[in-house]
Amino acid sequence: GVWVAGSGGKILAVDNQGRVRPMASATQQTLQDIAIWEGGRGVAVGNEGAVLITSNGGQSWSAVDGVPRSAVANKLTRVRVGADGQAVATGEMGALLFSKDYGATWSRLRDEEDVAWNDVALLPGGGLVVVGEFGRILVSPDGGGTWHTPKVPVESSLMSVVFRNATDGVAVGLEGVVLTTRDGGRNWQQEKQGNHSHLFDVAWDAANQRWLGVGALGAWVRAGSDATDWQSGQLDERDL
Repeated sequence: GVWVAGSGGKILAVDNQGRVRPMASATQQTLQDIAIWEGGRGVAVGNEGAVLITSNGGQSWSAVDGVPRSAVANKLTRVRVGADGQAVATGEMGALLFSKDYGATWSRLRDEEDVAWNDVALLPGGGLVVVGEFGRILVSPDGGGTWHTPKVPVESSLMSVVFRNATDGVAVGLEGVVLTTRDGGRNWQQEKQGNHSHLFDVAWDAANQRWLGVGALGAWVRAGSDATDWQSGQLDERDL
C-alpha cells in the first residue's frame, strides 16, 4: 500500500487494489512529507512545524508537542526515517531536527540559521548528508556530532539526495542539476543531462538497478547504477 499526505492535514491510505481510505488527522496544516517504519509506525511533517505520528498503522495520528521552532519560519519539507526509530526532518531557517523514538520527541542537530535544508540521507553506519539552498551540502560521519562542508560545483538550490549504499549517492536540484558522489558525500561531481527544468526528487530503484529523478514540466532523468550516463526527457509536452 501507499500513504499520502497533503493539504489541510489530509492523510490517505491507498491499498494494493487502489482503494482509498482517509485517515483521521490531527492538524489542519498542510503536510509536506510522510514516512514509515516497519510495524505500523509513521511520521508526517508540514507547515508551521507540524509533526504527526502514528503507532497503529495509521488508525490514529497524534500531534507532537515540543518540536523546536523558529521565530521566523517553520515549514518542515521532508522527513527521512532509519533503523531503531530514528528520523531526521529538514526545513526552513536551518531546521535539521532529529528523533530517536519514532518521532515522539525532537531535538536540533544544528543551530538555527538563514538557510532552507531541503533533504537528508541517512547512511548505513550513522552518517548524514544534507542538501539545501544555494548548492549547500553538509556531511556528518557520526549522526550530527561533527559536520563537514564539501566543495560543491553549483550554486543553485539542491532539492533531494539519495544514497544506494554508504558511498554512492545522487543529489538533484534547480536548473536540472544532477550531482554524484562515490565517497559518502565528501566530493561531488556535476553530471551532464539534456533537460534543464527544475528537478525536485530523486530515487534509487533497487529492483531495476537505476536512478530516477523527476521535476517541473514533466521532466525526468535516469541513469544506471554507476550514475554516469544520464538520459532525460519529458513525460508529455503539455505538462505544466
